[in-house]
Amino acid sequence: MALYASCIEVAGGEPVLLSPQPSEGIAAALDGLAGLCFSGGGDVDPTLYGAEHKGLSADISRARDDFEIALVAAARARRVPVLGICRGCQLLNVAFGGTLYQDIAQDAPFPTRQHKHTPDDPDRFHPIRLAPSSFLADLAGGERTIVNSHHHQAVRAPGEGLGVVAWSEDGIVEGLLGDEGRTLAVQWHPERLEVPDQWPIAWLVQYRSHALRRGRIGGTSRRLVGP
Repeated sequence: MALYASCIEVAGGEPVLLSPQPSEGIAAALDGLAGLCFSGGGDVDPTLYGAEHKGLSADISRARDDFEIALVAAARARRVPVLGICRGCQLLNVAFGGTLYQDIAQDAPFPTRQHKHTPDDPDRFHPIRLAPSSFLADLAGGERTIVNSHHHQAVRAPGEGLGVVAWSEDGIVEGLLGDEGRTLAVQWHPERLEVPDQWPIAWLVQYRSHALRRGRIGGTSRRLVGP
């Protein structure tokens, strides 16, 4: 978690860490915050996206899942920008009603050589394609970029209102965008890349500047929270 916080600070934000808490405190937890960053971690409970446990999911924390999904709902109600990274990408998709591949090597219908890993594996680097119609290509400096992967699950069906804006060469969804550009989900780990490639985190911290340039008005706070 320290690495995420450090990247937020480098981008000009002030990180605030949240832990799971009762539902009645979730709305108040957003007071004074400029955005939410959902980090990597264990797998999302398959029952939350209407699937059975196949013995392929690990390190599930239903308390964390429920808390973060409630945070997503509260953030959307307040029009707070949200970034999901790796597990956070998958969590956001589930929160929007989407589904996941429980294990992309065993559950997906296409080769996934670039992604399958064991927990002790280093990151795997591979190219992705960014939708030219989204602002992501501008942030990344082009329609193709290199990212790092360290995951065994992935988006299956995008949630309602989420558009796919990045893909790997083997077909895995690498990026989702929704809520008029306020919600961004990336399957890779920008916090483990060099600063110029941490642009998804910079986007979150500097969201209101980007929104102003795209004709959307926001507030001025730069306090960012990461569950």
